[in-house]
Amino acid sequence: MTGIQVPAKFGGLGHKFSSKARIAEILAAADFGFAMSVINTQNVAQKLCRDASPDLVDRYVPAILTGERLGSTALTEPHAGSDFAAIKTTARRDGDRWLLNGSKAWIINSVASDVLVVYAQTEPGSGGAGIAAFLVDGQRDGFKRSAPFALTCPHSIGTGGFELDGYSATDREMLQPPGKAFKAALSSINEARTYVAIMCC
Repeated sequence: MTGIQVPAKFGGLGHKFSSKARIAEILAAADFGFAMSVINTQNVAQKLCRDASPDLVDRYVPAILTGERLGSTALTEPHAGSDFAAIKTTARRDGDRWLLNGSKAWIINSVASDVLVVYAQTEPGSGGAGIAAFLVDGQRDGFKRSAPFALTCPHSIGTGGFELDGYSATDREMLQPPGKAFKAALSSINEARTYVAIMCC
C-alpha cells in the first residue's frame, strides 16, 4: 500500500487516484490514523518518482515501498496553518547548497518519518512565489524531531513536528523550484480534500 500510485517501473502498483481513494476509504474504516499514515507515505514515494532525480529515487523509494522508511509532507508551521504562503521556514543559498532553518508542526508521520518533502521560503516577503520544495533526510545533521503531539484521535497518525537548524540540502534535493512548488502543493491539497472526505465517510 505504500506504492499505490507509484509507477510499476519503480516497484509500485501504478494505480489511479480513484483506486487510492477507495483503498484509503477501506483502511480508514478500521483505523483512520493508520490510513492517513499509509497514504501520506505513498504520496511521498509518488512525488519522488515524479520530481526527484534518478539517484534520489533509487536511494529512497525502495525503502519507502518496503515500509523501512516512512514519508511526510511538511507544509504547516506553528504560526502558518491554512495560510501556506505565510510559512517562515527559510532556505538560503550557501555556495552550492541550501541551508534550511525553521520549524514545522502538525505533520502526519513526523513521529517516525525520515523521508520528508519540506516546503521553505527562499525569498522572505515574496509569499507563494518564493516557496520551494526540498527532499529532507531525517537521518542527517540539522534535523531535530519534536515530541509527539498529545492527540485524542488515533496515535497511528503519528502527528508531530520537527526543527531544521542549518540543514544542508543540495541543488538536486530541490524537488520543485520557486514559482512551481506553491502551485504543486495546492494541487496536492485539493487531492487530499477529496480522499480525506471519502475516509471520513
